[in-house]
Amino acid sequence: MLSASIKISNIDYDKTFRQIFPSVKEKINSMESDNMIIRLIQKLDDAALYVFSDLMNRLSETTKNEILVQCINAYSIRIKDKLNEELTKNIYGKHITVGRLFAAEDSNELYLCIDRIKVNYKTLVKDRLRGGLVSIADHVPMEKLEKIGLELLWTDKSKEKIIAVTKDILDRHGFVTELDDIQLMHDKEKNEDTVETEVPLVLTDKVEEDILNALAGYLKDKTENRL
Repeated sequence: MLSASIKISNIDYDKTFRQIFPSVKEKINSMESDNMIIRLIQKLDDAALYVFSDLMNRLSETTKNEILVQCINAYSIRIKDKLNEELTKNIYGKHITVGRLFAAEDSNELYLCIDRIKVNYKTLVKDRLRGGLVSIADHVPMEKLEKIGLELLWTDKSKEKIIAVTKDILDRHGFVTELDDIQLMHDKEKNEDTVETEVPLVLTDKVEEDILNALAGYLKDKTENRL
């Protein structure tokens, strides 16, 4: 199996937040939590979007990144399923099946991580060969077939197409970003039988503190404007 990582860049936090907030709020409303921020969002109801849209502009880049990662991971299964659906329609992706997708932060950079990628090398090679050469794929050892398949698959054009499909899926789910170069590697983890579940939204102490500071600034501004 293979794994890949795509750098996430040029994030439009404001537009992304406004687009994903309704579905995030629906998830939050279904949660039972003693967390102060979660409870506040639940109590604000329809006013939550207005309040938290203002707060987003007051949050640090680190906090916004952490919130973005959590939101992508909260919906990673449906994003992955939709990506697989679209890949089957794409000449560059129809021989690929993605097993897992998630967002992660590394050294203040955000990445979309894709692993447990299965490739049907035989159909890939046959699809790219023509005429009498097609039958050759049935007699090539798997190790050689894999090498040929990777060379056929991992061209600049195919990488551009796969990035474009992935970006389109993120856009449809409300995440407005740009995606940079994709890196491919062999997936060394033996985790293909792991059962996936949706990741719950969890606010770390640092994120909660940053949101509380932003909320305090928001309320102070509102008070001063009334004086």
